Amino acid sequence: MSLKEKYFEERNISLGNSEANSTARSELAKREILTFEKISKISGITANIRNSSFLDLGAGDQFLKYALNDYETTYLPLDIDDLNFNIDQFPLEDSEIDILFSLAVIEHISDIDHFMSECFRVLRPGGVIYLSTPNFRYCYRSFYNDPTHVRPFTEVSLEQTVNFSGFENVNVYP
Repeated sequence: MSLKEKYFEERNISLGNSEANSTARSELAKREILTFEKISKISGITANIRNSSFLDLGAGDQFLKYALNDYETTYLPLDIDDLNFNIDQFPLEDSEIDILFSLAVIEHISDIDHFMSECFRVLRPGGVIYLSTPNFRYCYRSFYNDPTHVRPFTEVSLEQTVNFSGFENVNVYP
């Protein structure tokens, strides 16, 4: 078993299935969706979650799924158990996705070109990609405490990465 597989196995065990943990994860998911909606509004981006196709890259326990129930969205989760984000093609058609979420995943990816190319390929024109990652400027002392982190980002390097990957109207918030 690889280091990454061991790490994610431990992560999944720590997430557990307790009712208290499920409630906390549900609240976190609602907060993530609300943050996305607020940032979209501030950025002047039209991002209607309702009736959209929503790709969750790095879905883990799929905690976002339950926060999206009220939006009648098509939720598509992909995680390390489904594919290798460094080398595999996402099992989706070109321009299939309206909204792509990837929360705290990009810092685990060694082949950013491939990952971003696949994100660009599956996102429809006018679609929205929402990435989050630890900001190395603020967490440089602890970033590599996670042995699966391979690439740190600051707001500048993340913006350049997204721009160089062909995305337009890029907004980055530290």
